[in-house]
Amino acid sequence: MTDPAFEINETDLKIYREFRRNVPVDVLAREFNRTADDIRRVVRRIRAERIDGFALGFIENMEFYRSDADENILCATEKDERDGLVPVGKAKSNILPCSASPSSWQMVGFENIPMLNAAEELQMFRKMNFLKYKAATLRNDLDSNHPDDVVMSRIESLYDQAVAIKKRIVVGSLRLIISIAKRYVGVYSDLIDLISDGNLILLQAVEKFDYGRGNRFSTYLTWAITHHFGRKIPSEKKYRDRFLVGDDVFWDSAVDNRSDGFTEERLQQERETQVEQLLQELDEREKNIIVKRFGIGPSQEVQTLNEVGIELGVSKERVHQIEARALQKLRKVAKERRFDFPEAEPET
Repeated sequence: MTDPAFEINETDLKIYREFRRNVPVDVLAREFNRTADDIRRVVRRIRAERIDGFALGFIENMEFYRSDADENILCATEKDERDGLVPVGKAKSNILPCSASPSSWQMVGFENIPMLNAAEELQMFRKMNFLKYKAATLRNDLDSNHPDDVVMSRIESLYDQAVAIKKRIVVGSLRLIISIAKRYVGVYSDLIDLISDGNLILLQAVEKFDYGRGNRFSTYLTWAITHHFGRKIPSEKKYRDRFLVGDDVFWDSAVDNRSDGFTEERLQQERETQVEQLLQELDEREKNIIVKRFGIGPSQEVQTLNEVGIELGVSKERVHQIEARALQKLRKVAKERRFDFPEAEPET
């Protein structure tokens, strides 16, 4: 969606931020010595760029294509209003309102939100994926050179609603994460680290769960986390054992607990350095795909083959081919340099 004839600079971003604070266009025009049409053009272009970055990967379901899909899937309930998923006072409408501003949503305290039951899980995942499907469909048809304000508002509203539902699912699953993490607390993993890892798995699981298969999300999440912990803990034990001098008793007696945080930070820095060195062995396209597919970096989310394909303008099959080639290259280099390399690959 990038227009090479229009480069966004810091001044344009200031205009957009002021516009988002409801500063009138004519006031912005005077403040930045621009015409009103130019202000609107800047705002429209930055909105389009922001929309282009929305994570709109969804799990497809045939019910999305039915003529009555909006009424069947997006019907609001009083429980949605209590959970902050619809604007207050709108819960009795037949269709989940799509034009509400996010600022009008009322979010209750996370600690007061209970876990989802089976029926609520189904409802939430249906809505979230359908909302992203509708937003993605509109975005695909958006004219990148002349984006329509009404269409962009619709996409933003659909996306905001999907994000709100995702938050509700995540919050409703946190107690399950803690419960599973407690089972794995031991010599090689503490509770905080396990919960942190579990939260990352949770965020990925929400995006990959297919509600149409009839399984509970809690069951799928439990399997994903226990599978991850089952691989992580033995791997950490092996990594630590490499540094043992003498027997375990000597190691345990020699450890200064006050330095554990520094040790973990050092090991994490070493891992990050190794990853960066490995990525340098790839060409730009291979590196871009690996970064997106594995969620490498503090602000990078894991993306599906389809999402990466849409972003790069190629088929998901082509993305898979490039990814496989890049992973083969990375494994070879990692073996030569005696780096640990994960065998698991992201789901499609």
